Amino acid sequence: MIRRILWRPFPFEWSDTRLEFQKTKVFHFEFSVNDDGPYTLKVTADYFFLEQWRREQIELPNDSHGNYRIFEREIQVR
Repeated sequence: MIRRILWRPFPFEWSDTRLEFQKTKVFHFEFSVNDDGPYTLKVTADYFFLEQWRREQIELPNDSHGNYRIFEREIQVR
């Protein structure tokens, strides 16, 4: 999920696939395991001010400002 803005010659929102405010989005996925568990599924959502390729391009460390953990939950899976 990403928002892309072009800044030249003036700010223009190119695309926006972020979650809508106070809306829910469901993601489905499958996984398999080799034994009976139990297991813990750790779900996180992080906000990054800049995309990874851009941080690398301007040599900005990944742990610098602009990166925020906005959701974290552990779910027991049996």
